[in-house]
Amino acid sequence: MRSDYFFVICYYQKGKPIILATCNKPNSFRNKILLILFFFIANSFFTIAQKFHIEKSREFDEPEYGWNKVLQLKNLNTFFFRSTKKDGMEVTVYNKLRKQIASRTLESNLWDVGKMKRNMIVGLYEISGEPVISIMQADDREPTLYRMRINPNTGSRMNETRIEACQG
Repeated sequence: MRSDYFFVICYYQKGKPIILATCNKPNSFRNKILLILFFFIANSFFTIAQKFHIEKSREFDEPEYGWNKVLQLKNLNTFFFRSTKKDGMEVTVYNKLRKQIASRTLESNLWDVGKMKRNMIVGLYEISGEPVISIMQADDREPTLYRMRINPNTGSRMNETRIEACQG
């Protein structure tokens, strides 16, 4: 009974395919050819699976300074946030067809938009389908954390709260 066999193990490690192969006669020419052939065939399948579909919107001016972030929501609306030290925070909203549907400057009743030099944007997240910005502003050497919820369709302010102030 002939016991020639060819055993192959394929797995992923940190997103990259790794292929291991063993055979009972590692020195045989036929097994080496089969191993090389399998390696090329398997890698061609892995590279075909990595094709990405990329969609582009119309071009827009990206500022060279300030804080710029893009956030895409689950409803496929995309938000572009731009914060500068002088102008405050601007929000541009794009729909799922990549068309601009709203653009506005965010206003606040709790924190001073004119003091953006002393502001730090701590986080930008999607919570319950809405963009939420966490902002820290230093008022008289006392950092205060604010949270602003934004309308996912219009980009306007829905709600804002003062979370906490750190007392020194």
